[in-house]
This record gives sequence, C-alpha cells and structure tokens, in this order.
Amino acid sequence: MAKDYFDITQSSLKGEATNEKWICKEWGSTYAYGWSDFSIYVERQKLKLAGLKTALIGLPTIKPIPLYLGLAGHSYPSRGEIISVSFDEFKKYITEQ
Repeated sequence: MAKDYFDITQSSLKGEATNEKWICKEWGSTYAYGWSDFSIYVERQKLKLAGLKTALIGLPTIKPIPLYLGLAGHSYPSRGEIISVSFDEFKKYITEQ
C-alpha cells in the first residue's frame, strides 16, 4: 500500500530477497526494501532507512520499543529491541505524552 509514495529503483534478485531502493516522493529520503519467506504462512518485509533527508521531530526513540500486541515470536525483532506493554503505556509512548 505504501508504494504510491515512493519511486522504486535498483531492482535485483538475490536468493529469496528482492533488493530495491525506495525513494520518498515528498522528502527524498531513501530506504532499502527486502523480503523473505520465513515459512509457507509467514513472509517478512522491511523498509530500512538508508538516508534521511528531513529533520527528525518528536521525542527520541525509547529502546526497547514499547509495543502493545503486534510483533512477537521467533527471532525478529530480538527481545532486546521490543518490550510488551499495556495499551495505556503504548498510547502514551506513541502520542508522546
């Protein structure tokens, strides 16, 4: 659904992962896109920031990132990157209160 907001270049196939450079149409920031099939039921996709072309706003990121439900299990992301919290704690973090 996000593809409409990016120009996509450098498409090449490496194993199971398609490596593409996504460029934000509005700000020009660049991202590395990739995917892999974890199993017949699970496919992982990622957009990793490669070059930020705009100023950061908001409060600094908290590590580990507080998440309500969402990502859990297997090995990605590692437990060092996320922590399970209540909805109220998540809402406070995501709305910067």
